[in-house]
Amino acid sequence: AKMGYETVALATVRQNTFSTIWNLVDVNKPSGWTVVASFPEDEASFPCIVINDAKVKPRIVTLETSGVILEDIKIEIEFYALARSGMDKINEGRDNVQNTFLSNTATLDTYNLYLLENPFDDSEISPFISGKQKINQAACIIGLGMK
Repeated sequence: AKMGYETVALATVRQNTFSTIWNLVDVNKPSGWTVVASFPEDEASFPCIVINDAKVKPRIVTLETSGVILEDIKIEIEFYALARSGMDKINEGRDNVQNTFLSNTATLDTYNLYLLENPFDDSEISPFISGKQKINQAACIIGLGMK
């Protein structure tokens, strides 16, 4: 499901946002990490970053076509790593993704996206067993708007 950067447009906002964020994260991921679209149940490779679909809430400011504003696009990015590496790998992934977004605001701008004022919302860690491995999981919801 790898796609290139795409200018985000209202009609295809979920697809465009997903592909642009995927590319941004994949190109800048830490060494040894993989980027996937869903948790790898077979042949899992850890550590990995999962890019989830964008959730979109349009706001109508006028009844004209140009009167729709998208200032609430949320995309959840999950981090999975072997529990034996403690929180180090999870934090490496989180820091990498956060820094990728903060240092690529111009790239986001090129594709009609911008970070909201409080763009990062980290969620708690919940370890689980996959196959015979104990896995740590964390997530970050990234808040974006469309120009």
